[in-house]
Amino acid sequence: MFAIPWDAKKKEIKSTLIPYRTRTIPCLLFHVCYSREFESVARQVAREFQGLPLALVSVAKVLGDKDEEEWEKAARRLKMSVSPNPDHEQKVIECLKLSYDYLRDQGAKLCFFMCCLFPEDHNISKCWQEKSSVFLADAGSGREEWPRPTLEDGFESYTAVSVMFNNIERLPYELVCPILKTLLLQENSNLMQIPIGFFNKLNNLKVLDISGLQIESLPPSIGLLQNLCTLYMDRCKSKDISIFGGLKKLEILSLRKSRIGSIPKELAELSELRMLDMTSCLHMETISPQIISRLQVLEELYLHGSFCQWGGRVEGTSDESNAILEEVINLPRLTILKVDIVDVNCLPLNVNSTPNWKKFDICISRSYFNRQVNEHLSKLNRVPTRTLFIDATMNKLPDWFFEAVTKKAEMLIYSSCDDLIEILTMYNRARLFSLKALHVEQCHNIGCLIPLPEGFPNQPVFENLQE
Repeated sequence: MFAIPWDAKKKEIKSTLIPYRTRTIPCLLFHVCYSREFESVARQVAREFQGLPLALVSVAKVLGDKDEEEWEKAARRLKMSVSPNPDHEQKVIECLKLSYDYLRDQGAKLCFFMCCLFPEDHNISKCWQEKSSVFLADAGSGREEWPRPTLEDGFESYTAVSVMFNNIERLPYELVCPILKTLLLQENSNLMQIPIGFFNKLNNLKVLDISGLQIESLPPSIGLLQNLCTLYMDRCKSKDISIFGGLKKLEILSLRKSRIGSIPKELAELSELRMLDMTSCLHMETISPQIISRLQVLEELYLHGSFCQWGGRVEGTSDESNAILEEVINLPRLTILKVDIVDVNCLPLNVNSTPNWKKFDICISRSYFNRQVNEHLSKLNRVPTRTLFIDATMNKLPDWFFEAVTKKAEMLIYSSCDDLIEILTMYNRARLFSLKALHVEQCHNIGCLIPLPEGFPNQPVFENLQE
């Protein structure tokens, strides 16, 4: 056995050793020393899957950095596990099982295992780890009734149940799952109500998703979920969420496109809340003071398309006011912020400390249409993660805002900014050094971007600009 440089080894393998359909495995080797014996075992592993791309790539990735002994073990296992006349599905399943068994970290195995709870090609934004896993997974099958358990003790041994994206119309009155950690019920659009006692025996539940259900109100038993950490209730009709105040361990709460009109004072009791998503809650009119400021460990806040009247008078009252922006600005752990602000005057002149927002999408505009446009832009993958949409010039912004936002901004959109005449002064004052994209629209008084010749800078400007 002898070692040769990888570049030379890869070239030789590609050109002489392995035919096209079985070339993948040897080409992904990283530090295995080449030998004729190794070539033989590599060919043997490749032949077991008859050139199936998924099988070849999956096995190549797990064996690519293993020594010759591991390849021989894998070859023996594959030969013993596949029947004499296997179909393609059996071969792919065996290769995936091999890939799974080679994962070193138990957490990675559990994360991989969680994928069975979701339909094919579904976007999985979160992954939760469990110490032991017994799943009931029936997602996207078109089922109309609640599934029957496949275990002798009913549902009592399940740690995860997924019946998302089905047509279920009725749930059992009480689900007895004492060790259930994850329950995924979302997108059962025919489900009109949740029985009063449904959550009575789910004391250990940590993850619950009821997004897209047509329920008008939540059962009181949801308040018994004292160990719940993650709750998704997107696009739900229920308006009263005050019951969530008793869920003391809640860390993630998503209410996107729901019909809530205000944030109840009870949510201030969620001292462990790290993410609050209320994007596109079109009925949101008020946020009472001293609620957001008490969420001291909040890291992510999403309010696009929901609320913008910071510090403004509550409609229908003479002396009640909404929460002021300082409550958001002073959150010590907040790093991701998406927010609408109706006017630059909502921004305080001074703050206790400059916020450390690593990702932000801030829209300052009096126009409802502009705020809606910016909300849709924020959904595009190509939009930078630090965006400022504004209808005012930079000289109207407070100094702390330059350090917290404009200095870091990657995209700046001037829209309907009638005071904008030229942008060079704005560039220097706001330190727009990180800009990758600049958009100027409906700014009718602007005569030029940079005045010439008296205004031509002595040094480059917009050095990082791409668009």
